[in-house]
Amino acid sequence: MLLARAKALEAQHGATLVDFDYFIGFPCMHIAHPVIATFFVAKRWDRMAKALVFYNAVLIPAIVLLEWHYVVDIIAGILLAAVALVLTSRRSLFERVRISQNVPQPTHTFASRLRDE
Repeated sequence: MLLARAKALEAQHGATLVDFDYFIGFPCMHIAHPVIATFFVAKRWDRMAKALVFYNAVLIPAIVLLEWHYVVDIIAGILLAAVALVLTSRRSLFERVRISQNVPQPTHTFASRLRDE
C-alpha cells in the first residue's frame, strides 16, 4: 500500500524517489576517522598532520559530490570526532590525576579471577 502511494505521488508530482538501495549513513565516518587520526598524528609529525588536513579538505567536497553523504552527515562526523577526542582526553586526564595521587590500582581484574578459578 505504501509503495503504491509513493508511486502515485511520483506520477502526480513528477518527483523522483530515493530507491530502497540508496543508503546514506549518519554520521559520516569517512571524515570522522581522518579527523581523529589528524589529531593524534599532530602530536608528533607536523608534516604528516598538514598532509592529513589537506586530505580532509579534499575529502569533504569529494564525499558530497560523489553523493556518499549529505552535508549534515559530514558535520555530524566532525562533531562525533570532536566528542570522541574530548572523552578520550578526559579519561587520560583522570588517569594522570589518579597516578599523581597514588591511588592504588586493583590487583585483580575480572579476567584474572576467571583464570584463577
